[in-house]
Amino acid sequence: MKQIWDPIDSMMNETPFNVYQHKNMKTLLAEAQQKLGTVPRLVLDYDIFQVYKTQLTNVKKFNDILSELRGEAVKKQHWGQLLSVLKSPYRTDNMSQMTVWHFWELDLLALKSKVQGILDRARGQYQLEEQLSKSKELWGEMVLDLAKYKSKCKLIRGWDDLRMALDDDIKMLASMRMSQFFKDF
Repeated sequence: MKQIWDPIDSMMNETPFNVYQHKNMKTLLAEAQQKLGTVPRLVLDYDIFQVYKTQLTNVKKFNDILSELRGEAVKKQHWGQLLSVLKSPYRTDNMSQMTVWHFWELDLLALKSKVQGILDRARGQYQLEEQLSKSKELWGEMVLDLAKYKSKCKLIRGWDDLRMALDDDIKMLASMRMSQFFKDF
């Protein structure tokens, strides 16, 4: 059992969270699961085997949560909320010192619903940011082309495209305002 658990334990204790990679841990967990399947039948009845099996299942769930936490939607403000909910001695300014094991000790699985709430809020706010970014990019590329009309005045050329973009953005902003994440934004 020690041979099965040692690589996982080593990765959790030695890997700083800021360089943690979900795929590497997932590979280790799959290998451990495969090794557990090759354990002699006599060992399957021991309590320690069941403890390791349960622990492996929990580490898989933990790994999935960490993967979401490493997403680009989670910003510094969300980390502050998360560390506060977890009652962590670490703060956002010294997170580079945290290893994967520190998060395990904070018991993310026990507070999964609260963590998930913070993650949902982060994803919602990220979607709003992305919509605004696309709108900003569109208007940055938009060209207002004026054409002379009978030497009296200038008219906007491509008015239909401009008006359609304005209508789309007005609708997008109205829908953003209705979002549950708008007030946090």
